[in-house]
Amino acid sequence: MLPQASKVNYCIYIKSALSDASIERKHLSHIPETTPLMAPEKAAGEDLSMRRRRLRYRAWHRGTKEMDLVLGPFADAHLELYDTPQLDRLEALMDEEDTDLLKWVMGQEPVPAGGDPQLLETIIAFRLKTQ
Repeated sequence: MLPQASKVNYCIYIKSALSDASIERKHLSHIPETTPLMAPEKAAGEDLSMRRRRLRYRAWHRGTKEMDLVLGPFADAHLELYDTPQLDRLEALMDEEDTDLLKWVMGQEPVPAGGDPQLLETIIAFRLKTQ
């Protein structure tokens, strides 16, 4: 016979492993509405050096080798010089799909209105200079 299980907050616990007090459903009514349940992604207390390291990793591990070879060396050369607004621009560009970025870098498609053509031109110029 299978042990008796209870469903609590979308998780299944075996009753024999938990005390009866821990199986009660917890309600969020006691938490004030002004208390944030999750911190926004940008305001997670990440310092600038950690953010640069994370962006450098993302630049070298894109998913396509072509974009790794375009963004990786650019990140190595420029991230230490970038301040927060410039890092925001680069991060927004890196949030785009690799296939779209590759088409923009190769000039197969124009950069859409929501893109950052100035930063993309800087990346392309750096790539052409380092080849």
